Amino acid sequence: MARSEAYTSQKLRNDLHKLNPNLKVEIKPVRVNGAVFGCSGFVTDPANGVIVYVSTDHNHGTMYNKALYRTAKSTRDYTGGQNRTCTYADLAQNVVNLLRVGDRAASSHTVAQQAAADRRTASVNSLAQRIDDEVTPVRLRIAKIYPLNDPSRPGVWEVLCEDGKTYRTEKGSPHFRNVKAATFTSPHTIFAAFTKRGTIRRLS
Repeated sequence: MARSEAYTSQKLRNDLHKLNPNLKVEIKPVRVNGAVFGCSGFVTDPANGVIVYVSTDHNHGTMYNKALYRTAKSTRDYTGGQNRTCTYADLAQNVVNLLRVGDRAASSHTVAQQAAADRRTASVNSLAQRIDDEVTPVRLRIAKIYPLNDPSRPGVWEVLCEDGKTYRTEKGSPHFRNVKAATFTSPHTIFAAFTKRGTIRRLS
């Protein structure tokens, strides 16, 4: 399916506030090589404390015209409840509906429990939080990873994706010291944390 226009953070924020102006929306753009691929973040209903994680990023693993959303225990919970998908047109309403009812874990979540969950999940989600110049990790479907053929840039790797796009790792990144060249018979799914320069800082 052809790539649709990115559903931006500003549009999603506007759509959500049209339905409920009181929602707390903490959503940021997802950029790769300077291009906006969508947005991701958290929406909280202050009335009941229910939190929903949302992603319209083209790399989150669904079709290009589908968004991903699910309940979360805190605004650092990147695993959360059951994954749900829907079209961009239905996303804002579906998020508002989920915020009203949540799920068993989210609906019983109190402010005190959220603070405790923030502390517990901080270490689990440090991949997305502790490096200042990284954007939200995105999912890539890679076919091959191999060293860059350039003697002036030792330690730099190239990552070839299923869709034909090629990305390079950040020069001098300690996270690629033990990487080995590999070609996958079927596309291999990984998460990549990109720097603002568009190079890959870390794979997981």
